[in-house]
Amino acid sequence: MSKTWALVQNGSIVNTVIATSISYNFLGYTCVDITNYNPIPGIGWTTIDNINFIRGIQPNFQLDIINSYNITSSTSFSSSSSSDTLITGFSLVPQAGTYQILYSSSASATQNNATIHHTIYKNGTAITDSVRATQSVSSNFIFQQSTQTICQVDGTQSIDVRVSTDKGSLTVNQRSLILVRLGT
Repeated sequence: MSKTWALVQNGSIVNTVIATSISYNFLGYTCVDITNYNPIPGIGWTTIDNINFIRGIQPNFQLDIINSYNITSSTSFSSSSSSDTLITGFSLVPQAGTYQILYSSSASATQNNATIHHTIYKNGTAITDSVRATQSVSSNFIFQQSTQTICQVDGTQSIDVRVSTDKGSLTVNQRSLILVRLGT
């Protein structure tokens, strides 16, 4: 079962992530599967369930949770469109803020020399620095695709991932979309 984890530094939450466990290296300190507050020279991971314990350590503790989002799927999505097409289930409206957006997938193309695009969109408009293209070198070409960007949303704007191909069809298989809130 996934929990929301908080990175705590000197008694303050500096980041959160949703995961079943944590394996993370931060400033030379490694935190792995910590389910209770466990400071490692002023830094450690804890579940949000343990925030009251942290508050007990620092009475003036201000809870400022930084939201992160993670969408994953292994259900195949296919398209033969030359226009960018929304990947089913890969759209969300995050809380207002500035986000690092990361997308990766495994995919396949049916035609040799097909150009396949993966693009992150904000509120229906392509984020130009996120456009990634792959050229298939054979029919039934299997490849990995990733893209990333940083963008700001106002809490009403959607973020999604779209794909297109200029020949044949493409299938997107295992994929993930991660948004990490960097600030307001």
